[in-house]
Amino acid sequence: MAVKAQDYIAKLLLAYEKATGRKPFKIAGDMEITASNYYCYRNGKGNPTTETINKIVAVIQVNCPEVIIETTEWYLRRLRLEQSGRDT
Repeated sequence: MAVKAQDYIAKLLLAYEKATGRKPFKIAGDMEITASNYYCYRNGKGNPTTETINKIVAVIQVNCPEVIIETTEWYLRRLRLEQSGRDT
């Protein structure tokens, strides 16, 4: 399984919302992206530029870095499970 960047960003944004309890439009403002684009990215739609991804990650890194760690670990566990299923 290859992880799509859009899926990873969506999972990050959802996890960040849950961890902080902040409203999506406030988070979008912190990340300097429009609320409509934020909703697209959070739902795995849209195509954020590298600059936008940098803004998203920067805000999460500063305010709640564990979200990045937990999201990455979640994907790693899925990849390992998938790989172990192919090895049997």
